[in-house]
Amino acid sequence: TFIPEQFVIIEFERLQADAPDSINDFIDYYEGNFIGRPIRNNRRRQPRYAIAMWNCYLRLDQQLPRTNNSSEGWHRALQHSARSHPTIYESIKDLKMEQHATSIMAEQLQAGLMKLRRRVKYERLDEQLQQLVSSFHLLTRDMYFKRARALFYF
Repeated sequence: TFIPEQFVIIEFERLQADAPDSINDFIDYYEGNFIGRPIRNNRRRQPRYAIAMWNCYLRLDQQLPRTNNSSEGWHRALQHSARSHPTIYESIKDLKMEQHATSIMAEQLQAGLMKLRRRVKYERLDEQLQQLVSSFHLLTRDMYFKRARALFYF
């Protein structure tokens, strides 16, 4: 989500009240896993995945990555460069080579000799999302969510 943590449950309940019956199963799943089911005294159980774990609002506000795609790409490259069923010594050698290559790339990035490339489409989306989260307290909720939907073509 692209809203502060303290508003997630309030906005979920608002969406839940307006949701058509056809998506009740999805709402139920989402509530159990990401929001927490209601219990006594107007409280909720702990969700399977804490709101802080999946909420993107602070990450965008602090200009941090929203996804772990770069980690996935590095892991995939490591898998393809390593051998299948290596001995422990071969694994150590492969990890040392990878560490050396990563150190060189970090030095090149710091020196400005190399720049990480991202698709323009995703750079633009990140900029728009950062502008959106910075306007959270300035817009009405309806306008805020309308702009968020527009960014993802909903």
